[in-house]
Amino acid sequence: MNGPVGGPDGGGGGGGWTVLPPEGKMRCILASRDPVAIDTIQALLCGYRVSSIPSLQRARDAGLGTNDPSQIEVRGVHVASLRRTFVQWGCAQPDPDRTGPTLSNINVPNGTYVCGGIVVKPTSPPTDSGAGLCKAELRIDGVLVDSNNTDFSTVWIPTNESEGTHTLTYTIYDRMLNETSISRNIILKRSNPIGSALELNNGSSVALGPVVYTGTATALGSNVFFVSSERGLPAMRVVYNSSVPILASGQRLFLQGTIATTGGNRYLSCTSISLYDTVEPVRPLFMTNRAVGGGNLNAFTPGVYLGSGAYNIGALITVAGKVSLGGSDYFYLDDGSLATDSEGVSKLKIKCGSFAKPSDGSFAVVTGWSFTELDNGKIRRVVVARSQADILVIR
Repeated sequence: MNGPVGGPDGGGGGGGWTVLPPEGKMRCILASRDPVAIDTIQALLCGYRVSSIPSLQRARDAGLGTNDPSQIEVRGVHVASLRRTFVQWGCAQPDPDRTGPTLSNINVPNGTYVCGGIVVKPTSPPTDSGAGLCKAELRIDGVLVDSNNTDFSTVWIPTNESEGTHTLTYTIYDRMLNETSISRNIILKRSNPIGSALELNNGSSVALGPVVYTGTATALGSNVFFVSSERGLPAMRVVYNSSVPILASGQRLFLQGTIATTGGNRYLSCTSISLYDTVEPVRPLFMTNRAVGGGNLNAFTPGVYLGSGAYNIGALITVAGKVSLGGSDYFYLDDGSLATDSEGVSKLKIKCGSFAKPSDGSFAVVTGWSFTELDNGKIRRVVVARSQADILVIR
């Protein structure tokens, strides 16, 4: 540790003659393991431009530490609240900038449920008319969890934080460490991200991730895609507010939006997609026609009519059976596992959109997503074909 070091109270030069700055004495003690970083922060506390002090640059070049404010975490009292106005001292040039960057808003509404993790970023690019933008920091309950000096996007994946309400604070700094912050109350859900989201009421604001992208369902529209856990369950449909960007199977995403329900099918109405990393693509789960959809997950998330077993709506699955023709954008499969219900339904509907349908009476294997449609008040099981290549005629 370099220090503790006393913060300077004044200095007008002239053999040690001290002139107090107009704001009064600084009265602070600094400590750091990095001797260059601590001198850099002292320079900023005195209101000097770091770039005007050659000794800090030479120390950095010698590998003694960093003089880059974007790489320095300041704990305790923030620089902007302690800064004093010092006169020029040798080559050290004062910078009169005391105004934080302009930050209009962040992408996290107050009361957002965090299911798994969250990406926090400005809704529009921040600007600074003075020293220039430096970095963004994200704090949870006052503890720094991420920092970014490039695109100012920050990430939090909880570790030891307890489930419940926390305070999220996003701060943008300029190179004089003037700052602007926005805080939000968030609610952390610690179980499986998708499972946690499906426990929430419709209209709940949700940050979800990381979850695995399993594909875009063109048969449902260019703005619909599906995500799941790495094992394939639980899973969920996502309806984006625009066409889905080009993504690859196995990419993990952070999503933000609100929970909604249509046709008995719960989904995320998504306003933001952020890429995280890439894992192995999710493998489809093979299941009988009867197993598609499954039973109720919870009070807010129903399964299919007469369904039982694990809730699997939204999952990437593979089904098989004898083909019978339906309408212009769907056909049916029958593997014998569905008993005829009171309305005469005994086959599994396959939505294929513009994909070519197999011939009547053939046997086919289809890979796609477990889905539902509302029919006379009943939630019916459906499979949405993933692609033309995923409709495989075997005989």
